[in-house]
Amino acid sequence: MPERELTFAQAVREALAEEMRRDARVCIIGEDVAEAGTPFKVLSGLVEEFGAALFLPVLGGFHRLAIFEDERIGERRVRAGFGFIVVGEVIGGVGCAVGAGADFFDVEEVHEALVVLVGGEVGGRRIGGRRLWSLADEWQRGKEFFSNLADYAKQAGLTLVLEYLNRFECYFLNTARDAHALVERVAEPNYGYLYDTFHFNIEEKRLTDAIRATAPAINHVHISENDRGTPGTGHVDFAGVFGALKKSGYDDWMTVEAFGQALPDLAAATKVWRPLFVMPEDVYGGAFRLMKEGWAKH
Repeated sequence: MPERELTFAQAVREALAEEMRRDARVCIIGEDVAEAGTPFKVLSGLVEEFGAALFLPVLGGFHRLAIFEDERIGERRVRAGFGFIVVGEVIGGVGCAVGAGADFFDVEEVHEALVVLVGGEVGGRRIGGRRLWSLADEWQRGKEFFSNLADYAKQAGLTLVLEYLNRFECYFLNTARDAHALVERVAEPNYGYLYDTFHFNIEEKRLTDAIRATAPAINHVHISENDRGTPGTGHVDFAGVFGALKKSGYDDWMTVEAFGQALPDLAAATKVWRPLFVMPEDVYGGAFRLMKEGWAKH
């Protein structure tokens, strides 16, 4: 096949289309999935080709587990053996990362979801997600739940990533120190926390101090600007972040997290009331240069 120059979005769209043409069982499920084609228009044209029934949006998963029971799945859901999902993050390759569960601490159902949706059917190797906890016994319940889940996930070679949020989105695990403490209590090698520059910018006194104090527990990084627009255009100290991460020995994934207005429900959930960038290319192109050049300087 002759070489072609594609944008990242075009390459992802063509790969998805190829798999959907090859296997009629493939459907796309996610918090950002809609006929609009996701905030960055990655799915544009696919709905027209394959039909809206194969594009299944999950909304409302920011502050609670999103239980997904959509009649459009029909026989596909029955054959796949799942009835609930919470979409987390997409990590490379052809796999997905999915956090799942029908009850806050129903371990057996989460085990089943890991096997069917990730380890068995999807083939991802990293699972991320967010959780709002009850007021009683959060720390003990968190330790017990995630210790069990991490041990089970380890058997399938999966890594679990805990994302802590700022105080305006939940009350439990608002700081790097809290996230680090829970990781230490769980004490499993495949369990760590996600360093997010947006949340850190709100909760930490100094971004770099938080990295230095908790570096061994960090197993994923979100690069996000203070307004969740294009990274590098605001006041987040990315030079300091890259320097501290590199000095700590971090050598794993960094992904971009930014939000636009293409999907009204998602924009409302993330409080995006005005345009934060002109073109989607500004976000992923600018962020890629920021990360590549910023990392190389340290």
